[in-house]
Amino acid sequence: MISNKQELSDALSHPRNYEHRHLGQILFQTGIITAQQLKEAIVEQSTHAKGELLGRIIKRMGFATDHQIRNALSCCLEIPYIQLSDFDLDIEVLKHVPAEFARNHALIPLMIHKDRLVVAMEDPSNSETLNMLHFMSGHIIESVIAGAEEIDYAISQYYGTSDIEDVLNTLPLSSHINNWEEQQAIKLATDRPTV
Repeated sequence: MISNKQELSDALSHPRNYEHRHLGQILFQTGIITAQQLKEAIVEQSTHAKGELLGRIIKRMGFATDHQIRNALSCCLEIPYIQLSDFDLDIEVLKHVPAEFARNHALIPLMIHKDRLVVAMEDPSNSETLNMLHFMSGHIIESVIAGAEEIDYAISQYYGTSDIEDVLNTLPLSSHINNWEEQQAIKLATDRPTV
């Protein structure tokens, strides 16, 4: 696991043999999950949890831990695995990624390495997000792996909380808002007005 800029620069300087493989395939081939567990997770994803990442389903079902999933991705895809809690990211690099994009896509920019923007993501194989970020920033994007909780914390620490989070955090604890009401409040707060 990488925890500083020098280690990350060294890891990114080594040539990689990237072969696109699905997470389920990687976890099965490394022996972290069984074929039956993979099948159950895929069925869960297709029937009950559409849109949820397979890794999160596998974790929720208790088949693997976050650390096992990220470590397998890192080894098999030859993508560095970053420990964000110890990483001192370059503050100047934040200007390349708008805060809302970072929040919406759960990523945090770390540094510029050889004219490439290095970003930490939970799913570094998400080509759609990487392509949008390339278009927005004008940089070639180099993705690395980090945990979702660490990314969320880093976003809050470096970008601050979003306006919606500020409003929700000011609600009294005794306020009983159910999940549907919370989703509706967020939707109303983020929708553009119709003119």
